[in-house]
Amino acid sequence: MDRIGWQRDLEVWTERAGQAASLGQWDQVGEYYRLRGEHLQDGPIAPALAEQLLTLDQFVKERAVVARAALESMLAEVATIRQRLQGLRLWDGVGDSTHHRMDHRA
Repeated sequence: MDRIGWQRDLEVWTERAGQAASLGQWDQVGEYYRLRGEHLQDGPIAPALAEQLLTLDQFVKERAVVARAALESMLAEVATIRQRLQGLRLWDGVGDSTHHRMDHRA
């Protein structure tokens, strides 16, 4: 592959990683970075291209930070709901084995 095509592939994979990050397709992000990483081993890149790739990488990093914060928020909300449900079960007597036996007799 010629040098220009090789560098263009690096750009394309990084751009696609950014697009996948915007869509939350993190498995695709990983795959594009894997491809890029393999080809980065083939030789040095121009400083201008390196800057461009770093700018795109920053975009992907920002999307990842936002996604992680959203997941952490959702997990905290789920934990809160779970605690409330457990409290309701205990309050309603669901955890009491006597209560279960009474229900079955009725």
